[in-house]
Amino acid sequence: MDNIVSVKLDSRYASTLGVWQYDYGQVLRITGPELPPAVEVQFSLDEKSGETLSRVGTTVDGVTDVKIPDELLAHSATSDYQIYAYIYLTDETSGNTKYEITIPVRVRSKPTSPTEDPEPEPLPEERITKLEEQSQFLTECLLEMSEAVYE
Repeated sequence: MDNIVSVKLDSRYASTLGVWQYDYGQVLRITGPELPPAVEVQFSLDEKSGETLSRVGTTVDGVTDVKIPDELLAHSATSDYQIYAYIYLTDETSGNTKYEITIPVRVRSKPTSPTEDPEPEPLPEERITKLEEQSQFLTECLLEMSEAVYE
């Protein structure tokens, strides 16, 4: 499965290749600067307002992986949009936004739950045969009931 969205941070601002709306389980893979073993990544749909969803990324051998929040990929947009990821570094006395990553999201039609194909409609002859069988069964039931009443 190709669920890795890669970006190399060469400057304070970077962009990834696009992802599809309604994909899930996507992982943002960050290379470039040496980030701490655990790093806060704040995700948002708005670059300059609103709130962020914070996730913790893990860094191993200079590569940081963090899960992109599924709810941002399932955003009910009708035109392409962006997810913004902010790398937020903290120490004992301060916290600083160091990098902004833009993840373009390509809009698509909303998927439904997968289902089996519906049973095909019976042909008219099959329907008539089925109705005749049901009619015969009901007639026999009525006859048995009427015989029981008159016994």
